[in-house]
Amino acid sequence: MSTLKRKRGKNTNKLEKSNRGDKIIRLPIDISTYEALLCDTVKFREKLTELISLHPELFPCNIIDGYEFHHKRFSKKQGVIHGRIRLKDGSLHSLYSHCWMRYMSGKTTESWFALLLIFYGVPLWIIVLGFKKNEQFWYRQFTYFGRFDIVGTSVKQAHKLPQNIAVDEKSTWLRAKLVYVAMLAGMNCLLGICLSQRSDEVSLEEAYGEFKTEATEINRDYQVISVVTDGWKATSNAIKKLFCESIIILCFLHSVIKIRNVAQKEPCKKELFNKIWEIYRQENPKDFVTKMDELKQCSSVHIQKPSVIEQLDKMQQKTEFFTKAYQQKNALTTSNTIDRPMRMLDRFLFNHRSGEPSILPCSFSIRSIDVKSLCYLL
Repeated sequence: MSTLKRKRGKNTNKLEKSNRGDKIIRLPIDISTYEALLCDTVKFREKLTELISLHPELFPCNIIDGYEFHHKRFSKKQGVIHGRIRLKDGSLHSLYSHCWMRYMSGKTTESWFALLLIFYGVPLWIIVLGFKKNEQFWYRQFTYFGRFDIVGTSVKQAHKLPQNIAVDEKSTWLRAKLVYVAMLAGMNCLLGICLSQRSDEVSLEEAYGEFKTEATEINRDYQVISVVTDGWKATSNAIKKLFCESIIILCFLHSVIKIRNVAQKEPCKKELFNKIWEIYRQENPKDFVTKMDELKQCSSVHIQKPSVIEQLDKMQQKTEFFTKAYQQKNALTTSNTIDRPMRMLDRFLFNHRSGEPSILPCSFSIRSIDVKSLCYLL
């Protein structure tokens, strides 16, 4: 996991850094091996040196300057011992096996399936029947995932940060008030999700700014080259302010869906969509524009329904924004990469009925939807 976040202060809904979260190092070692290594400091140091070379992202940057074993601590909760090390700067770090959940509250092997059931909408009282503990325990276990950096947890090396991303917002309800979930994805991976109380430019800039903050902690010079949006003006303006050099590309799929919605009873529906997807598959902007003009001429003769002609005209007017995808290699052309996790979020919100008491725990719950993929890693 990456940096832990926690609410600080009385009058803010911001997620601020927790010092305790940075002082725990989770090692990819099972419990039995970890306990055996604790008995032999020399072997423990050899294993730690090996892990530092293989997975430097798991450790503080200054651990390469040297460290020493400080002491061992006993957990009364689980009846196990874990070690602590002191770095050259004097900071202390606890070393845990990756098999333990937060605050040594349980083993990952005993918790992952319960967390997966919560994600799919199983009520907490049923979870208690099957896995013991109590409802608050499982609620805290689930929402705890929302306190971590999504970018830092998913991407460990700076060169792997995506330069081509897709963004979109989903509206939902929180205590009878309309709120918006700003989502961002790249490399077929959900990298940003933030709850916003409004859909205006300032609010969306703040919501998407959380992704930029997390990304710049990995790479200070990080810049996005291309961004796919659905055409919402506030979204485009917010992204332009955050990433000044980015290319804003319109999602081709959104236009296709709008045409599909009004062309259900069109006689030549199949031929129409064959031509539309032929346009999409063009390999250069010149052929794209040519095919788009051919579609307009063909539709004016064969299409009968006015609403379909209207949507085709609107798509043709957006040609300039579609062809921007050809300016950048590997640029996204549709928002598929964000639509899939958005459907997952939709199911989650429906199952839980947005029943959070305030915006902060609701934000934690929404950020925790990636627990599904995390469960398979535990």
